[in-house]
Amino acid sequence: AKGAMDDVSPALRAFLNYVAGISCKDPFVQELEQAVMDARRNREWRHEYMALQMRDQENIEKGREEGTDSVL
Repeated sequence: AKGAMDDVSPALRAFLNYVAGISCKDPFVQELEQAVMDARRNREWRHEYMALQMRDQENIEKGREEGTDSVL
């Protein structure tokens, strides 16, 4: 997102700037920012997201254990 942006459209430049933490007045970026704010306020979505993160972490740890077991 922080690379040279000489050959990208203004809309893509606005999106990449948003990803890099730079706000702008681009309509799509403003719509995206609103969707992000709505998602952050949604308790049910946050609960589901945290549950998925915990499941993923458990799977990562399980994979590491299985990988270690196969080496021994």
